[in-house]
Amino acid sequence: MAIGATPLTHQEAIHNLNFYSLWTLGKMFQTGVNVSQLFSGSVLLHSVPRGLLRPVLTTISRQLGYEPDIEWRVQPESPGGHRAEVEWSSSPEAGAAISSSLAGWREVWFEVLQPPQFGVSGSRWLFVPGLGLKHRHIDELGNYTVGEQELLAVLNSQTAGAFATRRELQNLLAHRWELALEPLRACQADATAEYQFRAG
Repeated sequence: MAIGATPLTHQEAIHNLNFYSLWTLGKMFQTGVNVSQLFSGSVLLHSVPRGLLRPVLTTISRQLGYEPDIEWRVQPESPGGHRAEVEWSSSPEAGAAISSSLAGWREVWFEVLQPPQFGVSGSRWLFVPGLGLKHRHIDELGNYTVGEQELLAVLNSQTAGAFATRRELQNLLAHRWELALEPLRACQADATAEYQFRAG
């Protein structure tokens, strides 16, 4: 399942700041964010326990330097869980910083997407309790990119057999993380489709 976004140009990134308050912009300047080259991305919070809603938002805000807008919804596939999507604009390190910080909350299922921008390759971080945090690079369409050295490492692995090779290739494609998150993503997709239908 490809998840991606069109990279922002310099002018688009600046234009998109219009929805931020002056307080938000002030916070971004205070934290040293270069507004002339903001990177955009999103945090897909698939399942967050009710008691962690505020702490999770605080964790994201601390990494961004400002508090983003968020709307929590019930996650029907995870009893007691809530879901939300956060769009952000910040420094190129923001995606990695948000991911590593959120991974500290072991009960939170999430993804962080940072599409390719300003000549920097895109990234996607996936976290599933029990599997941990997985990072893969992505292209403009959200597809995983696998490097030559990664493929050579699989082919040259000392572990023999087709099954082992298949397992290593699946790991490069975050297969176990994809399977675990897919049911939670489906709820988000259904909600988006319903919203678009009502808006139309």
